[in-house]
Amino acid sequence: MSSKRASMASEIARSSEDIVLDHAAHLQEHSLEVQIPFLQMVLKNFQIVPVLIGQLSDRSLENMSRKLVSLLENPRTILIASTDLSHYHPYEKATSMDKRALEAIQAADAGKLMSLVKNKDAELCGLVPVLLLLQTIQSFNQTVRIDLLKYANSGDTSGMKDRVVGYAALSVSISDNKPSDLEERGERKLSEEEERLNEKEQKKLLQIARSSITSHLAKKGAPQFDVTENRLLQHRGVIFSARPCQQAGRENHRAWYGAKIAVGNRSRILR
Repeated sequence: MSSKRASMASEIARSSEDIVLDHAAHLQEHSLEVQIPFLQMVLKNFQIVPVLIGQLSDRSLENMSRKLVSLLENPRTILIASTDLSHYHPYEKATSMDKRALEAIQAADAGKLMSLVKNKDAELCGLVPVLLLLQTIQSFNQTVRIDLLKYANSGDTSGMKDRVVGYAALSVSISDNKPSDLEERGERKLSEEEERLNEKEQKKLLQIARSSITSHLAKKGAPQFDVTENRLLQHRGVIFSARPCQQAGRENHRAWYGAKIAVGNRSRILR
């Protein structure tokens, strides 16, 4: 173990008499292995201080939370809580249980989450790590935001929906209450409905794409467009792909290109 990892591990262990340094405890535990591929993709170069948690007293939970707050003052330190969600219920019941748990987590409501688990309305095998994370972020006198990145269960991948296991990925961000760039400009974040292009805007975008492709293939240079729609003037991501396709009924059966333009959740094929 590197000196930095060893130092951090020792600091955490000293925060509570319930915490000990024990390499053997991790030998058969798989939760760390679940996180590593994602970390390797996102962070590339990193070190891990694994903390395996069973049960903690309220006092130990509070002491460990305070220690984690101090460690998180280093901007290069991140905290990850690992848990599965519901286990071995039919698809619909699992989805409902997991939805309740995720809503409580996103609200950073530890009391609600504990009540759901106690009443068997939700399941988390890593309940205590999640409670520790929630208590830790609530210790910051700053704005906390928890976003659901993805939810699915084993029925979505295997197709077997009689007994499934739920999984989710959430991100936690803490801001210093400074106004965002949008707020500083007197603007606000658009809702998903507001961001979606309407039919007129979609047709205009498709016209621009079609004319641009046709002009380029004819080596006429970039055409000029009169765009007045505000949302089409915004900087947005566009996914574009082109593939050769045979279009019957065309003179000499020439090969034409079909272009797929995807904006937001909608896509169309141009020919």
